[in-house]
Parts: sequence; C-alpha cells; structure tokens
Amino acid sequence: MEAAFGRAAHDTEFGAIISIGDRLVLARRKAELAGAPILSLAIGPDLAVVVLPGEVFLEHGLAVRADSPFRDTLVAAYNDTTLQYIPTAAAFPEGEYEVDGGWRYIRAGQGEQMSAEAVRLLSGLCA
Repeated sequence: MEAAFGRAAHDTEFGAIISIGDRLVLARRKAELAGAPILSLAIGPDLAVVVLPGEVFLEHGLAVRADSPFRDTLVAAYNDTTLQYIPTAAAFPEGEYEVDGGWRYIRAGQGEQMSAEAVRLLSGLCA
C-alpha cells in the first residue's frame, strides 16, 4: 500500500492519493479506532459530562441526554483522534456521504450501542 501511495503521489492522481491515504491511516490506527473510548464524568449530583468518540450524529447526543439519570448532561464529541462518522441506524438506508463514503467504520446500530453504553456509564456514576 505504501508503494501504491507513492506512485499515486508521484503521478498526482488526487483521487487515488486520498483513497490510498485514507486506507493507510486506517491500517496504521486499526487498534486505536477499535477501542475508541466513551468517557463520563459527574460534576456534583446534578451535572454530568459525556465524551463520545468521532463525529457522532446529533441524535446520539440527544439520546444520551434524554436517558441520562442526571438533571443536566453535556455531551461532547470530536474530543479524540478517531476520525470517523457515527451515523444513526436510520441513516444507513438513506446513504449519503457519512454512510457511503468518508470516514465510517461501523455498522448500523453501533452508534445506538455507543449511546446506550454512555448512559450505562452515567448510571454507574449515580450508584
């Protein structure tokens, strides 16, 4: 793959440069991307912060806030170095860039699992 990237860069095949470059980044960071962390923090009895990996669809953050046991829950994303979109299961049949191209390395439903795990972590903070 390194040689193919070098050839594409030398020939200035921009589509190939991007495509091969994206695959190289993924291959080099496979272990890191597989373990993208979900973090939770309680700030007193009423406020919590959740940090989700990657670029999550808005619905995931809203689901965490709705199901959180805390009165107020702040949900943040883009706070790690995992470069991927995390669409909703409903977005997969619709396609578009975040599902069909770009940085998406999960299956339908895994974003919802991530949101449920965040709520589980928040519930553990209340215990």
